[in-house]
Amino acid sequence: MQMLTKFESKSNRVKGIAFHPKRPWILAALHNGSVQLWDYRMGTLLERFDEHD
Repeated sequence: MQMLTKFESKSNRVKGIAFHPKRPWILAALHNGSVQLWDYRMGTLLERFDEHD
C-alpha cells in the first residue's frame, strides 16, 4: 500500500473522517473538538470549525 497524500494538522489525533460522495472533500474530526474540511485534490484546508462552549 502506498501513501498518496498526507494532510498536516496541529492536532495529529484524529477521531474520525468522512468523505463527500461527489466533491473532493474530507471532514476530519479531531480530539481537540474541532472539525476540519479538506480538499484532497488540492491538499488544502478549506475550513476549520472549532468547538463551541
